[in-house]
Amino acid sequence: RLITGWSGVRVPEGPPYGGIAQLGEHLPCTQGVKSSNLFISTIKSNYICSYFFLCVNKYMSMVEYTWQCYMINETFIGEIRMPINRVKQFYLGITSKLNSNDHQYLKIHLTDDEISIFNRLTTYEKKHSINVARDVEKVCASKGINNELLIKAALLHDIGKVYKPVGIINKSAMVVLDNISGGRLRRFSNIKSIDVYYNHGEKGYNLLKNHGYNDRLLYLIRNHHNNKIDNDIELNILRECDDNN
Repeated sequence: RLITGWSGVRVPEGPPYGGIAQLGEHLPCTQGVKSSNLFISTIKSNYICSYFFLCVNKYMSMVEYTWQCYMINETFIGEIRMPINRVKQFYLGITSKLNSNDHQYLKIHLTDDEISIFNRLTTYEKKHSINVARDVEKVCASKGINNELLIKAALLHDIGKVYKPVGIINKSAMVVLDNISGGRLRRFSNIKSIDVYYNHGEKGYNLLKNHGYNDRLLYLIRNHHNNKIDNDIELNILRECDDNN
């Protein structure tokens, strides 16, 4: 409208102005100047506001794009992390053996009676539990958390598996079938190995509960696969270290 000369300012209807007045036409000189100044001021204000909102829109679009990229990346990492961990677990399972450092670690953190029960696990499960406990110790040290109880829970978290030791091949097969079936493999819990695979936390709790153990220790062992509990720092540490090993 600056190019065509139209002010865009509506003036009173009727003579001498009419509806939309052209700059300097049908208006007294002073009125035309005032209309022109008002129009230019309005244009400047509108331009500044438009530019501001354009910048905000571009910024928000950039934030949204960055967030989407982050979520895609997190989803991708989450998708590949579990299979990688499972391959790692399988390799460790077929090559596992306890060394002198492992035996010394058990003597530091478990009593003789606990070691006796612990040794009923398969070699793979024993090595797995020791690795989980070592990782728990590192995480607790980094977070300034008192770790002795949590280390013992890590060493005994799979103790319920003593009821039916499952070899690494069978365990790997159950993990694959569980993922493929979306958890429907649980329907066959009448088979002892499948029952222990899904319910070893509860079985470990029942095994230890009448031997004077701390309620907190029993809680951690019982719920280390209970993903419905997500606001417990120690339980989250135990679960994370278990998943990573």
